Amino acid sequence: MLEFRQLSTSSGDRELLRDFHDRLYASAFPNADERESLDNMQASLSAMARGELGRSSYRIVLVQKHGRTVAGAIADYFDRSNAALVEFIAVDQNLRRTGLGGRVLEDMVHVLGRDARALSGQQLDLMFGEAENPRCYADTVQGLDPATRLRALETYGFAVVDFPYVQPALSPDQQPVDHLLLLAKSLQRPAPESIPAPRLLSFLWQFMRLAVRIEVPERTKEYARAEEYLADGRSVPLHSVSEFLAEASATRLTSNP
Repeated sequence: MLEFRQLSTSSGDRELLRDFHDRLYASAFPNADERESLDNMQASLSAMARGELGRSSYRIVLVQKHGRTVAGAIADYFDRSNAALVEFIAVDQNLRRTGLGGRVLEDMVHVLGRDARALSGQQLDLMFGEAENPRCYADTVQGLDPATRLRALETYGFAVVDFPYVQPALSPDQQPVDHLLLLAKSLQRPAPESIPAPRLLSFLWQFMRLAVRIEVPERTKEYARAEEYLADGRSVPLHSVSEFLAEASATRLTSNP
């Protein structure tokens, strides 16, 4: 029997979060610049509990089996763009390829959809995510290479956003990460083939301001470059993961005859 548990700021939940962070999360993010600290996770939960996120939200959902955490996810809802960000989904190595990751995502869609309706009166219709770009990052993490992880995310409905994404530094002690792809999952049917530039820029601003805790996103190189790239107001295309990987493979073949 699996128990899905949404964490609060209680002492018991803090201990569950510590165990999850140290045992599952850290091993899923060996690159220190991609990894959120336990202190920041707890601070975000506290900010949510105090109402400091306004009409946005921050959620942590853990999955327990026989009292042991076997999976978890962290995600945010941003009201200005009416979009969510799935920061990560981590699943115990012994339970991969069982569909548990998809169940965690479905539960988070429900949680954030409820937040969207309650906090901003909107129907959530767009989710973002991040993944390593196999064109410039080849490390295998827990037995999964970047291309395999991307294919798994495609089964969850994610597509590649045609945008030069750079994750800003998560803290003063970390560096920006430029080997990630920005992904998007539409909850609309039929799914659109692009994202309006103003909506994407609004999402990036709130992500930096609320999730990364940057006081003035406009002062960062990452936001300034995004603003410049999206200045003409065009919509940003979405590409299927299969299309992206095929193009990446063709590029490697062309550059390595």
